[in-house]
Amino acid sequence: VNVTVLIGDIDGNDIVDEHGVVADPFDIAGDNSYHVVSGSFVGTSTVLDGLVVTAGKNGSDDPQHQGAGVTLNAGFPTFRNMIFSGNWAYDGGGALFSQSGALDSNAPSAGDPISIIDSTFVNNRTNQGGGGAIAGSDNTLAISGTTFRGNVTTGNGGAVYLVSSDLTVDASTFTGNLVDALGSGGAIYTAVGGASTVTVNNSTFSNNASNTGGAIAISNPS
Repeated sequence: VNVTVLIGDIDGNDIVDEHGVVADPFDIAGDNSYHVVSGSFVGTSTVLDGLVVTAGKNGSDDPQHQGAGVTLNAGFPTFRNMIFSGNWAYDGGGALFSQSGALDSNAPSAGDPISIIDSTFVNNRTNQGGGGAIAGSDNTLAISGTTFRGNVTTGNGGAVYLVSSDLTVDASTFTGNLVDALGSGGAIYTAVGGASTVTVNNSTFSNNASNTGGAIAISNPS
């Protein structure tokens, strides 16, 4: 099988598997890209399909602390048949971070979702800020047929952390995700605001762990 891998390993010294993928963020060594992929004001016609995004890493001293795999600013792409593995962000969204998206009236296709379809998020991590796999604010996020496994944060939301965002999850699996501190939402944490909605259908949550809300924690900051 030919695998297309987008890797953040700048100096070529990370530990990788036979496909060139970092399986664990602790296998990252030396200098790595702050973000493997970045996008600003991209519309729904932007599709990433069948790629592996791996080994992005940023730290507290780096100018950009979030979204080591992918960072989005007011963007609405579709991710299909993707694998996000071994990415490590210091402050939110180990694999994917998005801000000022669907609620930004100046953005293209404002109101459309960021769509994640038939993808896998495995062993991504954040030091703080939440969302071992995904973090975002002011977005609409639609997840279907996707697996989240072994993602870790010391903030809230072992896999997914959202603020003032609409979230739909369908036919997806969350297993072994962890809040490795006193935070909430072993799999999903969402701080709803205004008319934000959270909908979960036909999905499985198993062996996720946190201080409160082992699977899902919903907070209303108001």
